[in-house]
This record gives sequence, C-alpha cells and structure tokens, in this order.
Amino acid sequence: MDNKNGEGQKVNGNGGNTNKTHRRRRRNKPTAATNFDQTRNGSTNIKNVDPPRHERDSTTSSIRIELNKKETEIVDKKETTTLFWKRPHEPVAIASEEILLPLLIRYGKKERGMIKSHPRRLGSIRDACRNNGITLDQALSLRRTHMMLLNPQVNNTFPLHLGRSKDVQESASLFEKSIAQYLAQQNIKYLSETDQKAMVAEGKKTPPTPDFLFDGPICLSSHQLVAPINWIEAKMFYGASTIADGTKNAVGGLQRTARRYVKSHGPGAFVFSHGFGIRIRTMLEAEGTFALDAKPLDLTEMREHQRTWCANGRGEIIP
Repeated sequence: MDNKNGEGQKVNGNGGNTNKTHRRRRRNKPTAATNFDQTRNGSTNIKNVDPPRHERDSTTSSIRIELNKKETEIVDKKETTTLFWKRPHEPVAIASEEILLPLLIRYGKKERGMIKSHPRRLGSIRDACRNNGITLDQALSLRRTHMMLLNPQVNNTFPLHLGRSKDVQESASLFEKSIAQYLAQQNIKYLSETDQKAMVAEGKKTPPTPDFLFDGPICLSSHQLVAPINWIEAKMFYGASTIADGTKNAVGGLQRTARRYVKSHGPGAFVFSHGFGIRIRTMLEAEGTFALDAKPLDLTEMREHQRTWCANGRGEIIP
C-alpha cells in the first residue's frame, strides 16, 4: 500500500425571511468559521469556497466525458467487467471542517490523545457534527490528520497518544480486506501488491503498486458515473479538504500518489473508509481518478478490531 495514512499503514452550523413560508431554519447549512487561523496556529490557510452544485456536477461530468472519449470502446464492450459501487455520500463542505476544527484541536500542537480519553468534549463535538453535515467518524479522523499535520516531526500515531502503530496497521489491513471481499463478490480479478512486486524482474525498478491492480480496464459504475478504471487504492481515513497538498501526512500525499498511479497504470479510484471532502473529490477528478467511500463494504471485522483499542467502555469507536 503506497504512502499510507496517519490512521493507516504509515507507522502513521438564515438569512431570515419574514415570509412565513421561509421561516424554517436549515440546520445543516454550515456557517463560516471565525478565528480559524489563530486557533490552528497557522497550520493551514486554505480559504477555498465550496463550488456551487452545478459546477461540481459539471466537473464530474467533464471528467467522465473526457475519460470516455479516450476509452469509450472499453466501457461499451459487452464483455467488459463492471464493478458496481453504491453512490457515495455527499462530500463534506470545507466550511463544515473549519467549524469543527477549533473543537477538535483545542490545544493546537499540544493536542494529545484519542477522544475516548476526553469524554467531556464528546457532546459538543457530536452536536457540531449534527449541525454541520459531517459524521462523528469523519470529524475524529479529521482531528487525527490535523494532529499529524501540526506535528511533522512524528512519523506515527503513538507519540500523539493516538494508538499503537500495530493496531492502526491492523485496522487498515482489515479495511483493505473488506474491499478484496467486495471485489471477489463481483468476480473482479486483480493483482495484489505482493503479486505486482513478484512480477518485477530482478534488478528492475518496481513501479507504483496500488492495493488492487486489475488485469485490464474494468468499468466502474456508480450512480451517474460510468468510467474505466485500472486500479483501486484503499485509504482508511477521511479525505479532508483542509489539508494542503504536499504536506507531511496521509491526505497531503494523495495528489502525488494519484499522479504516480495514473502515469503508470491509467485512471483509478481511491476508496476512503470515512468518506471525503469536496476539495479532495475535485482534486482527484482533476488528476483522472475518482473518490469512493465505504458505502457498499462490510466493515464488521475492521470495527470489531477497532473496539479493542479505540473504543470507550460502551464499545463506541471514538479514536
């Protein structure tokens, strides 16, 4: 698995209208965050504004059309293997992340420990998630990645009290296993990383090795998206929009990984265990790849393992 993440392999809430029909508040519409830069100690200065829905849809359509022009015959061939994937959840707005971060990273660079160790903070975090269109899982994964961002001197999660590298790695392996099981259910053949490395002649440089490399292009079918892909990469974390490309953390390495894989193997897809933000989806599409979430996967084994190291006394997973 190439360039694993801080939770994976790398040992790593109006404008009021007086008309009665317009008085209902829209609770899930995030508002702009204030004092975000001071709170984050300058860790990020991303000021992206989420593109209007029509622009987001047109971006996806243009990527799909461009790919189909290149490889229309692959998608149209009746014998082409099709990988069906449930439509991902809506990407999280950048503003939602910005609102949550002051609650998640209360102590800046000195933030330490899993949220299970800070139970008094959980209620306010949960309320903020509910009011801003982001799940608790996504928020806590966002927190972990920003903690790594603020502490570039650490190479794994243990010094930040975010769990032993061994446990994080095992959870990531089980997430990857859930993808393998789903591919097997749909009779999708692939080469694992081990298979790919074994095929490299002695003395030759090993090319980039995604988690799943298909024998040939397959057709990815996910809601309105129909496109050929050649590989899948598993990412056991939330794809956060407030992490800049090129920074030393899992999300910061996504663009580089996407470019390397596309250069060697053509278009592919990233599967995020906790979904992704709007900027990440747009960025990956611009690189000729796609963002998927774990919606169709059976994550039972991964979650059972996580309960052994990052759950509270009630078995709630709150890393």
